[in-house]
Amino acid sequence: MRAGPFPTRPGGKGPRRRPAWARVRGMFAHSTRNWWWTAHPAAR
Repeated sequence: MRAGPFPTRPGGKGPRRRPAWARVRGMFAHSTRNWWWTAHPAAR
């Protein structure tokens, strides 16, 4: 999977188009994971 924003198609509602909440949840999960490993290095 390639990173970066996906190009919007003319239709705007393709089967592979991610809704806004999916992107927000993905970024939130990623930031939470980074915070966990940064604040708890002993958890490894």
